[in-house]
Amino acid sequence: MRKYLALVLLLLAWACKNPLDDFALSFKIPLSDGLHTFTLRQYGAGLLPKEAFTLKTYGSSKDLLVNHLGNPTLEPNEEGKMVIGIPQDYDFTTKKNFVFNLKIGSKGFTSKYYNFTKADRGNYNATTYLASKTKTLAGIWGDSLSISNNVAVLKELKNENNETLATLSLAANTNWKAVSYPLEMNMVHFKTRNYLPGGGTVGSYYDTKGVLQNSPFEIKDFAAMLYLQAADGQGQISISTDKTFGLTFDLSKTIDPLTGMLWSVNDSLDVINYQEETNRWYKLARAKPNNKREVKINVSQTGHWILARTSSLCNTGPEFKINSAYQGIDIFYLYRVEDSQSKVLRSGYLSVNNGSVVRLNYFPETTGSVRLVVYDFNNFYGGNANLPIATTNWVSSCSFSNTPIALKLTTTPQPVEVELKLVCPAGKTIGPDLLKTQIRTQISEPGKNQWTDLLVFTFENPKITTYKIRKGGVYDFRISTDGGNTWPFLQSGFKIKEQKWSLDVNAEGYCK
Repeated sequence: MRKYLALVLLLLAWACKNPLDDFALSFKIPLSDGLHTFTLRQYGAGLLPKEAFTLKTYGSSKDLLVNHLGNPTLEPNEEGKMVIGIPQDYDFTTKKNFVFNLKIGSKGFTSKYYNFTKADRGNYNATTYLASKTKTLAGIWGDSLSISNNVAVLKELKNENNETLATLSLAANTNWKAVSYPLEMNMVHFKTRNYLPGGGTVGSYYDTKGVLQNSPFEIKDFAAMLYLQAADGQGQISISTDKTFGLTFDLSKTIDPLTGMLWSVNDSLDVINYQEETNRWYKLARAKPNNKREVKINVSQTGHWILARTSSLCNTGPEFKINSAYQGIDIFYLYRVEDSQSKVLRSGYLSVNNGSVVRLNYFPETTGSVRLVVYDFNNFYGGNANLPIATTNWVSSCSFSNTPIALKLTTTPQPVEVELKLVCPAGKTIGPDLLKTQIRTQISEPGKNQWTDLLVFTFENPKITTYKIRKGGVYDFRISTDGGNTWPFLQSGFKIKEQKWSLDVNAEGYCK
């Protein structure tokens, strides 16, 4: 039985300033492994409506599933995060694999299935997107249907304006592998490339002969994507059939991003498939629109089916290594990659600590030389995004090189030392079972409710130095003791006045 701990957190900040005065916090120690965390969203919008949320569990271990606190209640929190865990006392050395299936849904939306066969307590994280069946959102529309093995299927996926987006044609007696009947098929059609798997960059793929090709490419001129997922009444996913079935994409109102005109019969499109259950990409023979601007293909598996032009990418690329006087800085600084025409090809954030490495690859074969420019702008409190502080030499974008970056910040940030102090009566100490207990903290700009992870404390690692906050900064501040699932305390507009921050935790009554 897991223990409860009543804490009075007294943040004895500087000059007796206390953001947690008289705040009593009770919590149960959360699980730290065997967790399956799902962030629930709707395509083209934000949070999935919680009031219509549904979850079904299946499999031999379904009755053992718990939440992050070890309780049987499985539901998302207010921020759309749901945690499903393996009980702490489940012993993989003496028991069988932990097997369960999930069906995540919401009224008026498509569903999403997951299958798990766990042989250890490894964690899993996913963002789960569901598509609206009633309204096109950002070019995305979804629907679902039932499939029996002895009945032919002709499903036209139509939006709220009765426009046909795609058609599924399935012959009678088509056998889906490794499942029973009937099946639920969920279909999601995309007119946007914003949800392409892997961002549209493919490192390797299987060709029409089933041979693995280590020839990277990018999905360039996007036409359409159709996502299919099929599962039976026990939540078991099937990804393939014993015979082909037809998919038809209607491109009659779809613009070719290269020409700015409708796709025509003269356009040749690559047919690409991503199978998320196996994490494999496939590239099939090209297809052309017919006179109705329809593209018809015959396939034998589900997943993401994509029509687009593609372009080849380089297998290798340059590497850049930071040469600086810094260590332990836990904020990151903006960089941009430019070509010889000063066009920004990529951007991101890098560590300025000495020895840190930035590896770049998958540039188009025609890119030529590139250089990396670092700016005096970090991911926590900004700076000047137009002020370069380091610029590398020009290097080839399509061959390996190791280029040093001599880097010195315009202003060296100053750390804040944050310490979690456990207060026990004389002669007592915290029990060993609590040493790994986590207290998570987040910050936001005042009033914006845009939370960023700050620090994670444990009683055995109570002192942390960070650059994420700074003296004079004003923040909204919140605390979680259940792994970040709930945040029962919020302090708005808290100002940091010194370089040291002491969090004194009074745990009297629990100390031993």
